[in-house]
Amino acid sequence: MSDNSPPPPPEQPQPEPPVAASPPSLWAPPAPPPRRQRTGLIVTLAVGGSLIVAGALVALVH
Repeated sequence: MSDNSPPPPPEQPQPEPPVAASPPSLWAPPAPPPRRQRTGLIVTLAVGGSLIVAGALVALVH
């Protein structure tokens, strides 16, 4: 049997993406400072929520 199909094309090397990031624009505003963690608010909400749940359980059991 004869094979009349053309040979597969050679693999093309993929272009590599640029490694270095482009420098920031001089007209761009400065990056905002990182946010401060609001652990106090989170703790307050967690304690308040647990007190509400505890009060509801006491009211249901009583």
